[in-house]
Amino acid sequence: MLRELSVQNLALIEDVRVELHPGFCAWTGETGAGKSLLLGALGLLLGERGSAELIRTGTEELRVTGRFELTRPEQREAAEAILQSAIDEDDLMRLLARLGGHP
Repeated sequence: MLRELSVQNLALIEDVRVELHPGFCAWTGETGAGKSLLLGALGLLLGERGSAELIRTGTEELRVTGRFELTRPEQREAAEAILQSAIDEDDLMRLLARLGGHP
């Protein structure tokens, strides 16, 4: 279960932290509020490919961190199957950096 999503320097997002509580099932908001960016950040966290174009203008890297609650063995097994790797901790972080300076 994802409990927290933290995003820095993704497109228009400078720095945001979203805490998720039991029973949470939907993100709602006005057009342009950033819902799609948060879902994209979750995709990056779970292994989707990213590109330097996603990095906020004027910065060199974007960071996405997720805190998961994996209290039952089957939760950990499912998460490891999705990520196709073992999980040592309940925090997962992905970093995307520009190569060779500014594009």
